[in-house]
Amino acid sequence: MVAEAKSCHKNTNAQYCQRETRTERECMSTDTPLKSFELFFDGAVITEIVTWTNKKIENVKTSYRSKRGFLYNTSVTEIRALIRFLLFLDVTKSSKESTASIWAKDGTGKPICIAATSQKLFWFLLYCLRFDDPSFNHVGPVKSR
Repeated sequence: MVAEAKSCHKNTNAQYCQRETRTERECMSTDTPLKSFELFFDGAVITEIVTWTNKKIENVKTSYRSKRGFLYNTSVTEIRALIRFLLFLDVTKSSKESTASIWAKDGTGKPICIAATSQKLFWFLLYCLRFDDPSFNHVGPVKSR
């Protein structure tokens, strides 16, 4: 711990060191899967994802001629659910399974997926999911310090 503190003093960004220490403490206190999830996807991260996903949805809406039932802005709750849904599909080793078989209503599909959302909404949200501002363009190579 002393060695870590000394290396932080050499770092010019003291705020980064404080955040790192806080995160380490939080990691030690994660006793539930939900707390672990929230370490990576806290409120600020989810809000950022919702902001840029809604921008993409607004752009995509204009390409539809008729009003579809899933053409609405998303929310923090819906994005949290989508990310958890993707994690569930990964844990159940369904990440390479076709969505048609996941949402199959012949008894072979995943009941939790069928109950949670429609296949169309799932695909639409995945298509529109954004983590950054798409209009931001890098001009030239990024120089390292």
